[in-house]
Amino acid sequence: MTADWNRFGELLTDLLYRIKDADGSTITGLQVAIGQRLGKRGGDLIAKWRQGLPVARQQDLEALARVLATLARD
Repeated sequence: MTADWNRFGELLTDLLYRIKDADGSTITGLQVAIGQRLGKRGGDLIAKWRQGLPVARQQDLEALARVLATLARD
């Protein structure tokens, strides 16, 4: 089964909007915070993932899932 990265981007965007609505942050702010927690520079990579760019490293995907789960819980 191949990954549908466009669908992944849509789901990621939906989740970021839910988190934004719950805590009052901005999408850009969330992308930067997530990027920093993943050890990336800013939120540009998160924005690209939201647009359907494939996540190249399995480690990044796993770390993203952990960060999103933490943010969704808070």
